[in-house]
Amino acid sequence: MIGLICCAGELSDRILFEEYYEKSDFKIAVDGGTKYFTDYDKDFDFAIGDFDSIKIEDKKFLEVNNKIYEKYKRKKDFTDFEAAINILIEKNCKTIYAFGATGTRLDHTMSNLIYSKKCFDIGIELVFVGNNNIIKFLGESTECVMRYDYISIVVLSNNGMRIRLKGFEYDSENLDVDYCSTLTISNKIKDKKAYIELIEGYGLLIDSRD
Repeated sequence: MIGLICCAGELSDRILFEEYYEKSDFKIAVDGGTKYFTDYDKDFDFAIGDFDSIKIEDKKFLEVNNKIYEKYKRKKDFTDFEAAINILIEKNCKTIYAFGATGTRLDHTMSNLIYSKKCFDIGIELVFVGNNNIIKFLGESTECVMRYDYISIVVLSNNGMRIRLKGFEYDSENLDVDYCSTLTISNKIKDKKAYIELIEGYGLLIDSRD
């Protein structure tokens, strides 16, 4: 099962959204993320949140169409994003695409990105999709396909990361990357695909463009 959640961040390109929408089985609007479905005229399963970031017309749409699954209090010990992820996990989704989950609120952006490790640890792939970035947790060796212009690895493990890079402009054997290092920022794939062999550590894999 593949899940799709839409949060209240920047609205992504319609073609990009429809690509991921079509391959998703279960779709949740998170608060103001309802705009994805109403603006692009797409059906979805239901909406959750405290509904503090939603447009008035979208909230009326949810109420008229009985789309509100869970309404939370504004004061709570979890975010709407985390609640949506947990619902999709209960629905047995093994891959989750998140739109609008990165944006101007850096506290939400960073906590959402870090949450990808918790998902990885229980066998869930969480992928953040947007007009300028596609981001996922890097916790194992992986084939890499570049959609945008740059491939970057941000090291999150305290003891750093050891990797082998094959098929990149900057290939490497047994590359040691320190925690917080910028060594693995702005690489490129030479052809269509490349490979990252993860020997030790973990981080974020980011496909980005300006």
